[in-house]
Amino acid sequence: MFSRIFITGGSGLLGLNIILENILHSKILATVNKRDIKILEIDTLKLNFKNRGSLEKKIQEFNPGLIINAAGITDVDFCESNEDAVYDINAN
Repeated sequence: MFSRIFITGGSGLLGLNIILENILHSKILATVNKRDIKILEIDTLKLNFKNRGSLEKKIQEFNPGLIINAAGITDVDFCESNEDAVYDINAN
């Protein structure tokens, strides 16, 4: 088990389930996008993933033992018409 976990995409389906599986034995910092997470035991923050400097700074400040990237754009119609932008977010 890891004492500190940083999760991107914490308000999504995958991220939220990872949080629920680890909340009892890990301190969690999760990024959120459109929806906030209403769980008192975790800390959340909004980040612009295109600003790599702020992302790296938050990771260094939190000093996690594990980083899980569960963030991604999942709107199929948007993804099909914005392939380059979606690739930049989902794959880079």
